[in-house]
Amino acid sequence: MLLGSPFACLPSPAGTTTWVYESSDTTNPNKSDSSIFWTFLYLPFLLWSIFTFLLLIRLKFQWLPINLVSLSLSGANIYGYYKCSKEQKGKLDNLMRRGEKQSRSEATSWECDNYASYYEERSDEL
Repeated sequence: MLLGSPFACLPSPAGTTTWVYESSDTTNPNKSDSSIFWTFLYLPFLLWSIFTFLLLIRLKFQWLPINLVSLSLSGANIYGYYKCSKEQKGKLDNLMRRGEKQSRSEATSWECDNYASYYEERSDEL
């Protein structure tokens, strides 16, 4: 396991799928290994996309099912590893935390502005 992240897609009784994964705690992953891995993960999808496009241009539809199956399998592989990537999970967690902090600060500033205007109006009445 190059990334240290085995994954599995588990179907639930409700009909949904859940991606279960474990990632090893590597604080300093090798950048070159990671870039080689992701390059060769995306490369087959790109090649099958080009082959499918060429088949459509040349109107050779007899090979289209093979290309579409290969394209979908490559896409599922990319999707699975993307979901299991610890780096991507960390980015998503950080994004969610930033959104939560931003919504809290906006709510607080709105409350402060409304209370300030309320007290200003009340002071004029007194």
